[in-house]
Amino acid sequence: MPETSVVEVRDSSDESEDEDDVIEEEQIEEYQEMIDELGNFPEKVKINSLSMVAEDHAESKKSARALYKCIRDPLVSPKVSSDRKLPLVYVIDSILKNVKGKFLPIIEEDAKIWMPKVFDVLSDEQRVKLRKVWNIWKEFGVFKESSWTEMGKPFLNADSVVSTAKKVADSKTKAAGILKAV
Repeated sequence: MPETSVVEVRDSSDESEDEDDVIEEEQIEEYQEMIDELGNFPEKVKINSLSMVAEDHAESKKSARALYKCIRDPLVSPKVSSDRKLPLVYVIDSILKNVKGKFLPIIEEDAKIWMPKVFDVLSDEQRVKLRKVWNIWKEFGVFKESSWTEMGKPFLNADSVVSTAKKVADSKTKAAGILKAV
């Protein structure tokens, strides 16, 4: 039987974890292939399969980090089409709601970094869908309020711009003596 190599993703908090909790390189490569096959369309069966694999490794911080990296890398890469970003967010959403485990703190810490990058490259229609996912995370209590707010800054900033533009338009209308029909 050929020997398989392993990938260890370490940080100082990983030291307490058993050395046996390391995901095999071959498993990571297979997961990456599944991510690549997801493509531009958020096919439920593929997302469920990706979540099921993640569930098998949810209690190992090293394994969770390695699998999350497979999702995150294309999510933030400028070389990856914006049409592929939302399906990747749906994979993360599925993991957060159905798998949890060690993925929760990893994603909670990182979403504030990738969310603005993803928001910036999406179309308005896709942004509405991204916002829906973000709002569902609040509804389900997936993250602490402060983390949720931090990762949602692109939406909050966009709301502020729209609100300001509306106030300016209303003041111009009022100054011009035009009354709104109620």
